[in-house]
Order: sequence, then C-alpha cells, then structure tokens
Amino acid sequence: MNMGLLRKIINRIGQMTDLAWTILHGALIVSAAMLASAAVLYMASLPPSRDTYFVYKCAEEMFSMPPAVLLVGILGSVIAEDIIIRRGR
Repeated sequence: MNMGLLRKIINRIGQMTDLAWTILHGALIVSAAMLASAAVLYMASLPPSRDTYFVYKCAEEMFSMPPAVLLVGILGSVIAEDIIIRRGR
C-alpha cells in the first residue's frame, strides 16, 4: 500500500463527524470483544469431546462474525457521515 494513500486515509478518519466516529469506534470495540471471547471459548472447549461441541461451535461462530460487524459499522458510519454533510449544505 502506498504511504501517501495510507496518510490520506488516516487524515480522513481524523476529519469524521462525531456520530460517524462513534459508530465506527463501537463496531471496532464489539469486533475486538467477539474475537477475545472466541479465543476464550476455544480454550474452554479443549479437549474436544461431545460435551464441549456446543462451546466449540459457539466460538467458531463468534470468530467468523467480526468482519460482518465491521462491515455494518463502516456502512453505518459512511451513511451517517453522508447524511450529516448533506444537511450541512
């Protein structure tokens, strides 16, 4: 990735409205919490057995959901920013 492009992205994030930043920040927190919880559940499901299968499947689902949460958070943030900017004109 080009450093100039990365610098533009970081500058743009710094210029976000408060609502858009709050939505994005919340999505990041929820995603990180889900990944941490999935790691704990993976450790709790060891050793694999029939009794720990439900815990393992729960951890597997929690591990696969953070990208979807981030996508929804990014979309919500972009939509909120667009609405706020349009009303400001």
